[in-house]
Amino acid sequence: MNMLTKQSRALALAFALVCSLATNAGAQVPARYEGVIGSWACASPTSSGFMTVTTTYRPDGSFVSLGTNDDRANNRALYFVIVGEGRWNIEGDNLVETGSSFELIWGRLDGQPIIPGSDLWNGMNGAMQRMIGQRNVRTITALNADSLTVASGSDSLTCPRP
Repeated sequence: MNMLTKQSRALALAFALVCSLATNAGAQVPARYEGVIGSWACASPTSSGFMTVTTTYRPDGSFVSLGTNDDRANNRALYFVIVGEGRWNIEGDNLVETGSSFELIWGRLDGQPIIPGSDLWNGMNGAMQRMIGQRNVRTITALNADSLTVASGSDSLTCPRP
């Protein structure tokens, strides 16, 4: 066997192994919940403002989120943007997310930029870092082509496709 054929065969075997691992690493999704895969735009009021998060659930069991928060507590206007990523799966009727990274990417307080490295920036970023590894479990109460509804306790949230 010549050198090119050996390299081609090794490359083909490596490619097959990667594809096999990627397939086996995917989210365990019961057929009735395959529609979760894709993007959802969730918006909800908070105690002092409003938060929007668009999350994309990928077939490989990973997710990525982009969120904004507009908070008006204590007569101050705080607006910020975060990104996050992690793993997701379905357990029974529950959507389970476990974040692996969260990052503050931009913010303003009373119209002024929040400077990376400032006490406020570091405090906000630190709060997000403490969420890494925590499981977020919500029950899927409705799912169709246009919307996903999840509940946690007595709170329910309907998220349309963006």
